[in-house]
Amino acid sequence: MKVKNWGIFTALIIYIVLFCLDLYSTLRLKHLVQYLESNPIYPYVGIPGIIVVNLLLAYSLYWLYSRSKNTNYRFIVMNMFITLLALRIMVIHGNFQIAANPPPLELAMQVTTEMKRAAVYTISKMAFLPFFIAIITHYFYSYDHKIEVKNA
Repeated sequence: MKVKNWGIFTALIIYIVLFCLDLYSTLRLKHLVQYLESNPIYPYVGIPGIIVVNLLLAYSLYWLYSRSKNTNYRFIVMNMFITLLALRIMVIHGNFQIAANPPPLELAMQVTTEMKRAAVYTISKMAFLPFFIAIITHYFYSYDHKIEVKNA
């Protein structure tokens, strides 16, 4: 079976698998989720809203990539997708670490919004630094090389 845009299709499948694993690792924390969940939209939409937003994000990136014929734009979208995969892996790892040694409820209740923001900021910095490096590298690389869409 030959799939058009195999790279982005594969990234989408991996994203969905990792999203399911992230959801599972989050829900394993049971009653601690409401105190430890650091996703900034969680207080407004809860777990169901996070599911919808993630599915819309994945579909949007897939759609943007599939519809574009501009190779630079396609690279940026793919790079964003892969960066989100790396970010999700870091989050899953953190969730499993917490689940392996869950804090007492009293301690979890003391986690402030500022502490959650700091954690999100730290993880995001680690995930998005390679994104920006790759964008800059691709920008300079594209000056010297002609890059075309394979399945145009």
